[in-house]
Amino acid sequence: MPTASAFTEWPVIARWLSPGIAVFRAANRAAEGRSIIALQSTNREHTRSRIVAKLADGVVTTPRAEADLVVTEHGIAELRGRTLAERARALIAIADPGFRAELERASEPLV
Repeated sequence: MPTASAFTEWPVIARWLSPGIAVFRAANRAAEGRSIIALQSTNREHTRSRIVAKLADGVVTTPRAEADLVVTEHGIAELRGRTLAERARALIAIADPGFRAELERASEPLV
């Protein structure tokens, strides 16, 4: 079920924290601040969705509570203040159309 926990490919620094988490937290706490994750919805070959039901190895560098906006070429998912089910639906809506049915099936227990 996609709920916006994220893995970023930035180097890990002291205490196993990606510098991304500090950036997301600062953006979310700033007056009128927004944290934004922008990504292409699939890999280059269009064979894999980058919005997935579960992270393959479970490594999370950006907790879902810090994800505010997720942007793909299919739209923007506004996640702040939404329930897990609402977050899942918003993320599925911006996934590549070829992968939406699979993501909907994976999120059925949630929605």
